[in-house]
Amino acid sequence: MVVRGQVTDVELEELQTWAGDVVTYVTVRVDTTLKGRSPGDSFAFWMCYAAKKGERVMWSEPPLAAHAVGDEIVAFAEADAGGEAYSRGMGLQVSDGFARTPDDMKCLREGLRVECYESWVDSLASSRSPGNLALRADAVGVVRVRSVVGRESREDPVLERVTAVVLRRVKGLQLGAIVDIALPAYRIWDVPKLSPEEVALVFLSLREDGAYEIAGGREGTYLLDDETGLCYVSPKRAAIPPLPPGRHGVVTAVRDAIGFSGLIGKVERGVH
Repeated sequence: MVVRGQVTDVELEELQTWAGDVVTYVTVRVDTTLKGRSPGDSFAFWMCYAAKKGERVMWSEPPLAAHAVGDEIVAFAEADAGGEAYSRGMGLQVSDGFARTPDDMKCLREGLRVECYESWVDSLASSRSPGNLALRADAVGVVRVRSVVGRESREDPVLERVTAVVLRRVKGLQLGAIVDIALPAYRIWDVPKLSPEEVALVFLSLREDGAYEIAGGREGTYLLDDETGLCYVSPKRAAIPPLPPGRHGVVTAVRDAIGFSGLIGKVERGVH
């Protein structure tokens, strides 16, 4: 989710989490939804540190965002393991039409027009839509992962090799074929994750060595849940532990799933 709006509430709570003992809940009156399904008039997310201006804010490099009631912000959030909105600390402060990152604010830089950021989010989200990914990818299909070989080779120390069998062809693959997918072994942010026996819709680009790589970063892989028939952008809800029991419902649920039949329809329209 990426939304632009005005902060209406900032609440701190002493709560032991995986990364600290203070949680901040931020509520935003939504003016514009830049990415994701519209949450309505209000959007609330949580952060696992004190993110209220004037309070102790966790030191980090680059700096983390802090908020106050009345601030106009652009907020970036993802689904935690419970499906609720969580922010890693990325956020833009908007003033007089200019947007500044926490690092801009620390170094007293002017920042950029907020329209530049909005255009960037829109173009990135559009380019990674299922239809556009299908159009650009060399191959698209539903696969079942057979094996994942980690960084065990001196010749190839930075890649994982994923072997998968094609269960359904959409573009450029043959049913039953075995495909070799190369994934960066270092878990940087924009890299999908595949594990043995998982079933996934994948968008693939052909490498010079004959293997494939995922096109579109995390949005290039949708994991299929056989029980529900839903697909999730990989990894299946981010590896952010959920809020402790009893705190669910405090923040907005992020709908990070799509029905498999609807997703395949979008992909096939993009191909044809």
